[in-house]
Amino acid sequence: MAKAGLRRLKLDADAMPRIVLEESMQAHLVLLRAFQELRSRVTKGTDDTLPQYTPEAVPPSANVKDDSIQFVLFLHRALFRFERYVSAPLRFSQLAKANGPDTGLLPPHMLPPLDVAFLWHSYKLHPQRFYEDTFRDSNSKRAGHYPISAPCIEAPDAAAFWEATTMLPFDPLCIERHETNALDMACPFCHVPHSVPWTSIVSPSWTTKCSSCMKTWGVSELLGFRLVSDLEKWADGGDDRTGFRLRGGVLSAKDSRYFLHDPFEPVLRRVLLHRRTSQADMESMKQGTLVSSDKYGQITMGVMAPQDMGHMFG
Repeated sequence: MAKAGLRRLKLDADAMPRIVLEESMQAHLVLLRAFQELRSRVTKGTDDTLPQYTPEAVPPSANVKDDSIQFVLFLHRALFRFERYVSAPLRFSQLAKANGPDTGLLPPHMLPPLDVAFLWHSYKLHPQRFYEDTFRDSNSKRAGHYPISAPCIEAPDAAAFWEATTMLPFDPLCIERHETNALDMACPFCHVPHSVPWTSIVSPSWTTKCSSCMKTWGVSELLGFRLVSDLEKWADGGDDRTGFRLRGGVLSAKDSRYFLHDPFEPVLRRVLLHRRTSQADMESMKQGTLVSSDKYGQITMGVMAPQDMGHMFG
């Protein structure tokens, strides 16, 4: 009976909605070709003009080495520009949307440069990382609210808006010719601005010595103090369902499922001084009782301030 029913079943392909449109696929291929051509030109340094976004663009050059130091340096600068884009034009976009309907898409004049679009594309290829970041920082959501074809749109106002809000050149190939050879970063110990050469940042084990506090620091120290900053946000309040969460505490690394409750909460509440609450705490308050234990044992308030953890990195 089941097989007979399947034989009589007819599907109208035209009546079914298409998940991926042909136009989107073509736009995606054009964008990927522009990315590859950009990489080739950066690596070989043979051209000072950006690749075109049109299907008639020159095919990308081949045989680009993955370990090209020049391209790695370019990617580090592109990442800096991507973070500036999220914190400046996208945040400005949120303020502008307060005065009008939010269509969910960025207007053409807020589209990013090609190198930033390249980082955005790579970012979206890691959906777990992207969705965790958007949970932790709502401003990151704007980085995903325009279609693949958007960077292919001719947007002459995008360059002016970008340069006005970021103070950076829109053309990524202008970076080598006009931008400084160092990146200003705040020392994680004394917070005094310090210039670190881009050529040093390319190395994953780079270090520098602060001319103010005379302490040596690098990637490990920056990551450590970023963790301290996250712990301060966690301890500042909220509950185990809607409060701020640390990295790795939003989606399961095993199956990418969303954690209904903060998985780090049982440990952190026993270690840190905090103003956090849990769903169990709120339910017990309604019943006039006090939660003193959980499945891990007796609950005791932590005594370590998040700032004290900074000594572990300095």
